[in-house]
Amino acid sequence: MKWLGKVSAGLIIIGTIMGSVGAFFDIWITFIGLSMLLIGAIMVVYWSTKNFIWKCSNCNNTFEITWQQNLLGMNMGVNDKLLYCPYCKDKIDCKGKKKV
Repeated sequence: MKWLGKVSAGLIIIGTIMGSVGAFFDIWITFIGLSMLLIGAIMVVYWSTKNFIWKCSNCNNTFEITWQQNLLGMNMGVNDKLLYCPYCKDKIDCKGKKKV
């Protein structure tokens, strides 16, 4: 699963360059670049959902989240997210920890 993060980062970088520079050459280059950017972003969300567990700062319990919660949860900083804790039943700042 390590490779998925690197591939998605590469797709985002190449898609951004193709999407911005492609406008000067051909609309299809822009379309392909933006498609690569979207696919890369989806891969990053999937990768981070599968590789992180979250720890509630209130009750210190750890839990996993769905990709919808990962996508829609408000980021509070690096590896911090405002999430609904299934144990506290409250929306609280949670810390992301990489799975071992």
